[in-house]
Amino acid sequence: MAGSGQTPHQDSHLSSAQRGRAVLLVSACVYAATFLVGFALPTYAKGFSAVWPAGGIALAVLLLSPTHRWPAQVLAFFVAGNVANLLAGKPLGASLGFMVANMVETAGSAWLLRRTCGEWISFARVRDVVALLACAFGVNAVSGVIGAGTGVLASGAPFGPFWHSWVVADGLGLLLITPVIVTCMPARVAAAECRRLRSAESLAFACVWVVACHQNFAPDSLLGPHPYTLIALLCWPALRLGPRAVSGALLVMAAMVITSPAVMTGPLLWGGTDLVSRLAEAQLFIAFAAATGLLLAASQAERRAAERESARSEERYRTVVEHTGDLITRVDTTGQIDYVNASALEFWGLPASACVGRSALGFVHPDDQAATGAAFAQWLQKDDGGLTFENRTGTPEHGWRDVLWTITPMRDQSGAVTHLNSIARDITERKAAEAHTLHQARLESVGRLAGGVAHGYNNALQAILGHIDLALESAPVDDPIRSDLESIRALATRSAALTGQLLAFSAQQPSAPRDTDLNALLAGFEPDMRQLLGNKAALTWTPGNNVPAVSVDPLQVEQMLTALIVNSRDAVRAGGSVAVTTTAERHGSPAVEYAAIRVTDNGNGIAPEALTHLFEPFYTTKPVGQGTGISLAAVHGMVRRLGGTVEVDSEVGRGTTVTILLPACQTHSPARPAKSNSRAEHPGATILFVDDDDAVRRVTRRALERRGYRIIEASSAEEALEFVERTNPAIDLVLTDIVMPGRGGHYLRERMAELRPDTKCLLISGFTQDAAPEGAPFLAKPFSADALVRRVEHLLAG
Repeated sequence: MAGSGQTPHQDSHLSSAQRGRAVLLVSACVYAATFLVGFALPTYAKGFSAVWPAGGIALAVLLLSPTHRWPAQVLAFFVAGNVANLLAGKPLGASLGFMVANMVETAGSAWLLRRTCGEWISFARVRDVVALLACAFGVNAVSGVIGAGTGVLASGAPFGPFWHSWVVADGLGLLLITPVIVTCMPARVAAAECRRLRSAESLAFACVWVVACHQNFAPDSLLGPHPYTLIALLCWPALRLGPRAVSGALLVMAAMVITSPAVMTGPLLWGGTDLVSRLAEAQLFIAFAAATGLLLAASQAERRAAERESARSEERYRTVVEHTGDLITRVDTTGQIDYVNASALEFWGLPASACVGRSALGFVHPDDQAATGAAFAQWLQKDDGGLTFENRTGTPEHGWRDVLWTITPMRDQSGAVTHLNSIARDITERKAAEAHTLHQARLESVGRLAGGVAHGYNNALQAILGHIDLALESAPVDDPIRSDLESIRALATRSAALTGQLLAFSAQQPSAPRDTDLNALLAGFEPDMRQLLGNKAALTWTPGNNVPAVSVDPLQVEQMLTALIVNSRDAVRAGGSVAVTTTAERHGSPAVEYAAIRVTDNGNGIAPEALTHLFEPFYTTKPVGQGTGISLAAVHGMVRRLGGTVEVDSEVGRGTTVTILLPACQTHSPARPAKSNSRAEHPGATILFVDDDDAVRRVTRRALERRGYRIIEASSAEEALEFVERTNPAIDLVLTDIVMPGRGGHYLRERMAELRPDTKCLLISGFTQDAAPEGAPFLAKPFSADALVRRVEHLLAG
């Protein structure tokens, strides 16, 4: 309410408290009223009622209430009972004693039932009824001691009969009243999953039951059936209608029995000469009927609950089986399918009628049928539990898939196998992933192998190329030996490119990207491309206009071009042509600027079925022994790491065009690097050259000295540092290998930075797994003399 200052939570709390107080007040009033009902019933043995209904009402109220309300409820019953006793003329002292006994009975019974049966009691379970019987005659035996003791003190009545009358009367009150109230609560019936009373059948039973009870206890009951046959009639509600109908029938029967003329004035068919003895016989009959009827109804309710749970469990199992992604089938001992789930039907693309009754081997790939049959036969012969195996399963129309089968036998009571249950899981993707992982491991092994041999191999190639360059510089232009030297140099360069491709493909090639002008880079690399083609094909180099700068490692671009030029050379016939062009292009939405490099040849071309495999490692269209199958895969890997793409356009007999698209960087194109065999721009500069390979040192020294540099040699970092510290020479540049015995090139670079901060350092290495730190100048072996001179000039100029 507006302005009340109370939150909805507080309103709910107050409403709950108010409801609790209302329940407390109403139940106390009803409890007091039932005292008057009990006093009005036929009495015997010093005024005891034949049935004491107040105890049953009090117990039902406690069972329907939360435990924390029990103390207040018991106190309310205690006050209400004393008030009723005083209004009926009972002395205060006797009333207090009797009410203490009643509260012990009520609270003790409620505690025992909750402790034994849990929070939710519905009398639809056998243990609920057994616990109620224990309360009716066990707990009451204790409370009866207090009640009988009070009676002895108040009126001098004998203890034994008083105690016996208390126990029986209060016990019948619990058996007859408590189940009626509890089972009439709809929530309790639903929780116990009791069947709803069917109106027509319930009405029919009520009519039959009232007539039968009347006939048994009417004055002319000598003509009727024996009263104990009513217990047989209780089977009707117990088996058909549930605990609620049984408890109601018992209450009706008890009311008719204890008020019938046969009990009040006699005679009873089962005996009793006076009122006391007839009431005792009637109580025994009621108690027996109540115990029998309630137990039978609870047993039947439990059986029905178990059947419903079994049906639900079976339905859940069927739902899981039908909707699982696995293929579930069952075959008999002859191999014929007699059950197949929905996933298998979808997998095979067939209706159930086309699968049931068909041989299971009919769904196995023909090449796997023999192995599958042999595995089954061996397994059945051993009879050692389940079987797990793989094969290809499916149909020719819908294709074949790799499947993992798990087979378990079904046996009869004698242990003989009657059926085979099978669960199959599609593992096609998993096997593909495993194959991919194995392939990656293979490639990683190749990379490690390449990295391991690169150092020595590239050092050897470095010495070979250096000597060839020196020989070419010395040989006259018309000397026939130049052709042989150029062929040797081309082969050595190709070998170096192969190592670079392996390293690039395995992601072990070091990368030092920087903003690069592709036109300038390719112009400088043009002589190398012509050497790679030799006399077999003519090269056309066409630089494009306004080609944007790209962030790449120039060495990687040279490696990519080397791979593509070699492929084109192998594809063309003698006298063929290869064209290299660069262009500026925009692709995508929104458009992204790229620099494109195209290598086009007029060679044999590539068949359409081979185009989809070009970038797969170790796939090659060349004859055996003429190709490794890693060049295009390496190019694809390098371009992809640069954020670009590779496109191949080819037609058999008309040639191939490979396009490399590299994303443009944001800065302006750098100045074109000069490539020249002319004298160095820094003649007389002193270079400290450190390498542990004698052949590399000799040939590199001769190449640098021919270009006017002064060279100081050292075979290790320790030797170089000892020389610098001892002689303190003037050094313009340190050229050092990275991998050397003892201290390596990284240590030498760091120490020289401390000793000579102004001295530049160029790192070289043929072991690319141990590349230079980011930003440090680096040149990978093998390199040409011109490439080395360009890097040296660039560093000295910077």
